[in-house]
Amino acid sequence: MESFMDNFRERSEVEREWLQELFVFVRDNLFPVLGPTTGSVSPEQLSLAMIRRVERAVGSSSARSLPLSYRLISVAELVTWQRTPCCSNLTWSTAQHREWVREAEQALPNHKALPRASLLLIGCLSDGCDPERSCDGAWRVRDATGTVHCELLSPSPLWLGLPVLFPCWNYIPQPALGKDQEVEERGYLELVGCPLPLTSDIEMTFNPAGVNLKRAVGVREAAELIQHRVRGLRVKVYGEVSGVYPLLNIAGKSLFCLRLREGRHTLPLLVTEPCCLWWQQCVCVGGSVCVSGLRVCALQGWSGNRILCATSQSSLTLLPDTLIQDLSDPPTLDKHTLDPDPVGIDPPLSDCSSTGCPLPERRGAGPDPDPVGLDPPLSDCSSTGCPLPERRGAGPDPDPVGIDPPLSDCSSTRCPLPERGPDPDPVGIDPPLSDCSSTRCPLPERGPDPDPVGIDPPLSDCSSTRCPLPERGPDPDPVGIDPPLSDCSSTRCPLPERGPDPDPSPILRPKLSKAISYKGVLTSVLSAAAGLYVIDGKVGLCLAYQPLQRRGLRPGAEIELHDVHFLYRPSPHFHPCMLCVCLHSSLRVTSFSRLGSEVDLPSDAPLPWLLLERNLGVSQYLWLCHCCRALRDRLVPRWVKEECVYVVARRLFECVVTSEKGGGRRDIYREMLQEPHHCPLTEYSVSSPVCEYVSVSDCVCVMEKECWSSLSLSSLLPACGSSLTQAELNPSIAWSVGLSLGQDSQPRPLLLVGVLELPGTHTLRLRDQTGAVTCVAVETGDDDSGGQRAANNTAWIGCLVCVQRFTMVMERFLQSEFPSYRHLDQDSYITDKHCRVYIQLCLNDLQILRPSAAMASLLLRENIRTTQGGERVEGGEREEMSETEREKGGEEREGRREKWGEEREGRREKGGEEREERREKGGEEREGRREKGGEEREERREKGGEEREERREKGGEEREERREKGGEERRRDDVSERKKRSREEERIEENKEEREGGAKRARQNHTENETCSQPGGGASLPGDRPCISVVMCVEGKEGVAWRNEGIACEGEEAGLSLCFSVRADLIGQIQRWGRDPRNCPLQERETDGQTRTVELLFVRSSVRWFPLIQAGSFYRLIAPNTQDPSVLIGCRVAGRSGVVLHTNPSLLVRSDWRIHTLTHPLLTTPYSQFVSQKVMSVAEVLDCSSGVDLVSFHGVISQRITLQRGTTTHTPTQRDVEAGLSVRLTVCVEPRGRSLQVYLDLSLTPYPPGLVPGNTVQFTSFQRRLSRVGGVYCRSVPVSCLTIMALGKTDTQSCDSPPPIILLGVWALAGAEQCILGRVRGHVVCVLYLQLQWTCSLCGSIYTQERCTRSQPPCNSTSAVFQAEAKAAVEDGSGEAHIWFSCPVISGLLGLAMPQWEGLQRSLRVRGHLRVYTRGRSLVCDVDADDPLLHYLSCVCSSSTVCRPLTLICTLHTRSHTPAARREDSAQLKRFTRGDREFVTRMPPPLQLTCTHILEERERD
Repeated sequence: MESFMDNFRERSEVEREWLQELFVFVRDNLFPVLGPTTGSVSPEQLSLAMIRRVERAVGSSSARSLPLSYRLISVAELVTWQRTPCCSNLTWSTAQHREWVREAEQALPNHKALPRASLLLIGCLSDGCDPERSCDGAWRVRDATGTVHCELLSPSPLWLGLPVLFPCWNYIPQPALGKDQEVEERGYLELVGCPLPLTSDIEMTFNPAGVNLKRAVGVREAAELIQHRVRGLRVKVYGEVSGVYPLLNIAGKSLFCLRLREGRHTLPLLVTEPCCLWWQQCVCVGGSVCVSGLRVCALQGWSGNRILCATSQSSLTLLPDTLIQDLSDPPTLDKHTLDPDPVGIDPPLSDCSSTGCPLPERRGAGPDPDPVGLDPPLSDCSSTGCPLPERRGAGPDPDPVGIDPPLSDCSSTRCPLPERGPDPDPVGIDPPLSDCSSTRCPLPERGPDPDPVGIDPPLSDCSSTRCPLPERGPDPDPVGIDPPLSDCSSTRCPLPERGPDPDPSPILRPKLSKAISYKGVLTSVLSAAAGLYVIDGKVGLCLAYQPLQRRGLRPGAEIELHDVHFLYRPSPHFHPCMLCVCLHSSLRVTSFSRLGSEVDLPSDAPLPWLLLERNLGVSQYLWLCHCCRALRDRLVPRWVKEECVYVVARRLFECVVTSEKGGGRRDIYREMLQEPHHCPLTEYSVSSPVCEYVSVSDCVCVMEKECWSSLSLSSLLPACGSSLTQAELNPSIAWSVGLSLGQDSQPRPLLLVGVLELPGTHTLRLRDQTGAVTCVAVETGDDDSGGQRAANNTAWIGCLVCVQRFTMVMERFLQSEFPSYRHLDQDSYITDKHCRVYIQLCLNDLQILRPSAAMASLLLRENIRTTQGGERVEGGEREEMSETEREKGGEEREGRREKWGEEREGRREKGGEEREERREKGGEEREGRREKGGEEREERREKGGEEREERREKGGEEREERREKGGEERRRDDVSERKKRSREEERIEENKEEREGGAKRARQNHTENETCSQPGGGASLPGDRPCISVVMCVEGKEGVAWRNEGIACEGEEAGLSLCFSVRADLIGQIQRWGRDPRNCPLQERETDGQTRTVELLFVRSSVRWFPLIQAGSFYRLIAPNTQDPSVLIGCRVAGRSGVVLHTNPSLLVRSDWRIHTLTHPLLTTPYSQFVSQKVMSVAEVLDCSSGVDLVSFHGVISQRITLQRGTTTHTPTQRDVEAGLSVRLTVCVEPRGRSLQVYLDLSLTPYPPGLVPGNTVQFTSFQRRLSRVGGVYCRSVPVSCLTIMALGKTDTQSCDSPPPIILLGVWALAGAEQCILGRVRGHVVCVLYLQLQWTCSLCGSIYTQERCTRSQPPCNSTSAVFQAEAKAAVEDGSGEAHIWFSCPVISGLLGLAMPQWEGLQRSLRVRGHLRVYTRGRSLVCDVDADDPLLHYLSCVCSSSTVCRPLTLICTLHTRSHTPAARREDSAQLKRFTRGDREFVTRMPPPLQLTCTHILEERERD
C-alpha cells in the first residue's frame, strides 16, 4: 500500500483516500481471480493500470482527474443490494447524460430512462466453465466475491480471463423466484461498451498475417468432404455465418448449431463440447469465422446424417469480412496429431480485433464503423457490430430449451461427447430421435416462391442485417403484408403493400408462413415469460418456440431477426402481423435499451411448457396467452392467486380445445439443420380456437347492444297488427324478448369465465371483477330420462366455472303512445324504454376450473364411487384403486387435498372411538378398518338398503374385509406392517389437525373462495369453527315478495323487505360439530329422532338461498360459531286459552347461516327413495273439480302479454323498473295442446327472470278461477311461487311441422282434449256474418270522412284503422263448424285480390261502417238495402268464389274448449223441413273455430 501511495504524494487528501480504497478493492476482489494469462502482475501494478484506465476514460491524462463521485462495487454487493435497474457510464458528463435521457424518453414517451448510478465495476470475463458448475456457455463477470451474468453486444475471445474495467454498463435485477435462487441469478449486466483491459496497452487490432488460413477449406469443399468419413480426420473450415441457432439443453447436455455459407452452399456445424459453448455468444449472422479441429460425425435421427462437430481441440477465429474474398490457395486437410494448433493463431492479443472492436478510446476518437447505429456517446465502445444472441441462464437446467418431454426421453443416452480415435459415431445420438421426425416430412424444393406471404426482393438488399438473402424469381404471392409494415423505416426491409384482408372470418384454414429477416426496436413487452413482444409498435413477436431465458429484451432495445416466420392474422387478440422464431431462427440484440422496465413475476413461465407438452399451434398458443392475461385482469386477486393463473388457464384451454390437435412431435435436429426448412410454424391455422373469451361486463354490453339493434317493432305485431287501435297496439309491443345462443355469436362464439355466487338478492349470478350477470340455472335430473329440473345443489356456489353453452336473454320493456301501426318508425312516441338481460344455462354443461370446497369433496366421492364400481385387471390381478390411494401415506394425501380442496369426510368421536366411513356404488360394498388403543369398531357398508357388519375381537384377531362384484369376495390377508404404520401416521396427523383447529383447511377455504356464506360472493367463514346442524327435507316454499315482517335488523328500519318462507321437515336431532361438515354423507346419528315440521323464514340477505331451495330436496342447515342446540329450535305462536293453533313452529334463518345440499348419493336408503310431491298438469287443472282453490301445476310458456301497469305499494331501495307490472302467460303442455291463461301480479314481488316462451315453469299455490263464460284461468296470490324447471330451445319458437288434419265432428265431440290447433278441409256453406268498418285509433269510435264520429266528448283524432270480421259456416261431411275470420284472412275468404280489397276499403270511408248478416238465403243490412256496396258484397258472398272447398288452419274458440258431450246446453232442439214434412231433433251447438290461415291449392299437402 505504501509503495503504491508514494506515486500519489501530490494528490489531495480526498483523492488519496479514494486511491487507498481502490487499492484495497483491487487487492481483495480482483487480484485473487487473475488467471495465468495475465502473467505475474502484482496488486500494485494492477491498481496503477486501473488508475491509468480511469483517467484516460474520464479526461485528459495531464489533468490527472479522478472520478471521486464514483464508488467501487463488488459483484456480490451489486446483485445483493441493487434492487432497481440502473446504468453507469464513466465517460459521461452531466450534460451528456441529460441529453441521453431526453433522447431515450422521446423514443418511447411512456417509459423512463434508466437512473444513473456512480459505480465503478471491475472484474474478469469468464465463459461459464467453472469447476463447481457445468459449462453452459454463458458469459459472466467474476471477482473474488462472486459472479453475475452479463450480456455483450460484440464479445471477443481475447477478453476471457483478463482483468478489465467496465466503463459503461446497465444492471437489470431479476424477480426473486424463492430462497433457493442463486445470487448470480438475481440480476444481470448489459455491457454497453467494450471493456478496458488493465494488463496491457497493446492496440487490439486484427492482424491478417497472424491467421493461417492456408490449411483451411471453404464451405463447398467441406460439404464434399463430409460425404466420406476418414478416421482421425480433422477439418478446418472458414465461411460466412448464415445462421446462429439457440443453445439447447437436452437430458443435461447443452448444444447449439451454426451454419456457414459460401455462395449458394451452406454447411451446418454442431457444437456439443462444453468448452466451446461460449462460441454462440461470439458469432453473429453475416460475420466471417474460421473453425478448426472439426470432425465428421453421423447424426442419427436426421436424414442428412453427416455433420461436422466440434471437438475439445477445436478453436474459433473471427475474421474480417474482406479476408475470405481474397483467399485463393487450394485447400488442404489437417490432422490433429500433426498440427497441435490447426487454427494458427498468433500470440493471444494479435487478433484481438477480430471481432471488429478496436481498443476503446475516448469519445470522438474516430468515425463510428458500427452499422447498427449506437448512440454518439457509446459509438466508440460498441463498434464491433457483432451482438450476442440471448441464451439461457447459469446453473444446471434440466431442460431450459423446453423440448417436449418425449424428446428428452428419446435422448436417454445423454448425448455422449464425440471421441477421437476409432469411434465410428462419436456423436452418438440415440436412435429414438429418428422416430421424432416421423411426423414431419421435408417440403419439396420449389421454383418461383408460391408462399402466400410474399416478401419483396428488397429484403435481400438489407445491409443492416448483414445477412443478404439469396435472389429469387418473381413472387406471385397475392397475400402481401399489412400496410403498416411497409412504412417501417427501422426494418430497412421494405415490404409490399396490401389491401384489406379478403376473408377476415374465423374459419379454420391452413396458411403458410414466410421466412424473412427483420430489424426493429422493441416497443413493448407483453409477457417476457411467455415470449411475447411488440416491435416498432405494430409487429408482434413470439419467441415461445425457442428457449425463453433471454436477457436484454427490454423496451427500447434494437434487435435483428433472421429466418423468422412471418404470419398474418394468426390470432385476433394480437397484432395482425406476427413474427415467430423457431429453432432455425437467429436473434441478436444490436443495441441495449436505455429505458428502465418494471420487474414482473414470471407468472406466465409455464405457458411455453404447455406449448411443448401439447404441441400447440401458434394460434392456440396466442389464444392461451390472451386467456392468461384476461384471467389475471378479471379474477386476480379476489378469486384466484397470481401463481394459480396458469393452472386455471390450462384447465380453460383443455375445456375449449377438445377436438383440435396440435402439431406433430418436434424434431429438433431436422428443424435446425434440414433444408428446405420445415417446423411447426411453417403451416398455421387462422383464429384457432374459434371462441372469444369475454368478461362478464362485456357480455352484458353485447346483450344490451344486441337487444335494441335487433328490435323491429312491426315484427312484434300479430298478423292483424294493421287493424289494431292505440289501446291494442301499445300493449302488444310493451314487452318483447330476444334469445341468442352464446355459441352462435358473431364473429366468434362467446365464452364466459366467472364465479357462481348468491348475492343479497333472489337470483343466482355469475361474477368476475368486471361485473355480474343474472343466471337462470337448471340441472339434469338423476333419472335416466335426461330431463331438466330446477337447480338445487349449493355446492356450485363459489365454483370458478367456464360457460360455453348458454342462452342470452334480452327482455325489452317499452312505454309508448303510438296512434297506429303507421307511426311505428317514429321514436318520438316512445316515452320510456329499458331492458333486462341475463343468461340461461344448465349447470351440467359448465366446466369447473376451480371447485369450491363443497364441490371438491363431492367430486372426490363421485370419483371414488366410479372407480369402485368397476374392475381394472392387469396381469390377471384386480387393482384396488381407492384403497391404494388412501394407504399411500400422509404426504400424498395432503398433496391431493391441496390440489382439489379435499375435505376429510370421516368424523372421529370423543374418547378414542373409531370413526365411520361409508362408500356406496350400485352393486358394491366396502368395509374399512380403523384401529386405535386396541379397541375395535365395526364399519358398515350399504348397498341397495342392505347393511353388513363384521366384528374383530381383541388380542389381534384378524378380520375379513369383503369386496363384492358379481358375488365375489376377496380376503385382505396381505396388509403389511408398513401400511399399518401409514394408517397410524395418518390418524396422528388427523388428530393433530383437529387439535390445531384445521388451520390448513381454513387456508384452503380462503384459496378456493367458497362463497356460500356471504351474499357478496366472498370467501366463506373458516370451516374449523364449531357449529351445529340439522338435516331437513323441503316440502314447499312460497315466492319472494315484499312483505312487512316487522323485523328490524341492526342499522335498518322495520318495514317492507324481501322475504320468503319454506315449509320443511327437520329430520333427527340437532348435531354438534367441531368444524363445518358441509355436504358430507348423511350419518346415522343425524337421522336418530323424530321428524318435525317447521316454517323457515328467509328475510333480507337470507333471501339469497331462494334459487337453490326446491321442494323435495334434502339440505343440511348449519348455524356457525355456536354449540347451543336451541338456536335451531323453532318457536311457536303464543295463543290464548281454549284456542287451538294449527300453525307450525317458525325459525328465522340468519344471514350467516349456511345451507348445503345433500344429493341422493349422500343420503341413506330411507331418504334416498323419497319422492317429491306431485304437481298437476295443465289438463288436470282445466278438468279438476271447481272446489279446488289453490293449485300447483307445470307447463310450457307459449305466449306472454303485458297488461296495463298497476300501482306499486312498495318503495324498493333501488330503482325497480318493472314495479307494478301485470303479465298474462299462456301455458300449455305441448305446443298445440290445451292451454291455460295465468295472470301474474308483480306489484309486490321482484321481477322473476326466465318467464319467456319455451321455458317450462312450475306454478305453486296459484288460485284457480272461472271466467264469466265458464273458462278456467289462474291468478297469482301473495304466496304463489314461480320456478323455472327446464329451458326451451332458441332455434325456433313454433313447430315447423304442419298441424294435424282433424274432422269437425270429432273435434266437436272431443273439444280441447283432441287438440287446440288443427287443419280443416271443408266446404264453405255460406257467410253468416260480415262487418267492415273504419275505427278511430284513439277512442275506437267509427271514423267517417276523415274525422271521428264521437261527439261527447269530441275526439280530434286524425288516424284510423280498418277492421273487418266475418263468420262462415263450414262443413266437411262429419260435422259443421262456425269459423271466425279476422281482417288478414277475410280477403282470402272473399277471393279478392289486394287491389280489390284496398278499393273496398276506400269505398267504405264515406260511410265508415257496414254490417251484413244472413237472413234466410240472402245477406241483409241494418241500413239502406239499396246500397250498391251491399249488393256487391251479397253477390260476392253468394258466389262460388266464396262457397268453395278450402283448407283452413284453425284454433279452437274459447267457448268450445269443453267437449260438447259435457256441456249442459249441448242438446238443443232444431226443426228441419223436408218437403211437406217437419222434423225436430236435438243438435249440439256448432263448433266455434278461429281461422288463422287459409291454404290455397298450391299450399296443401
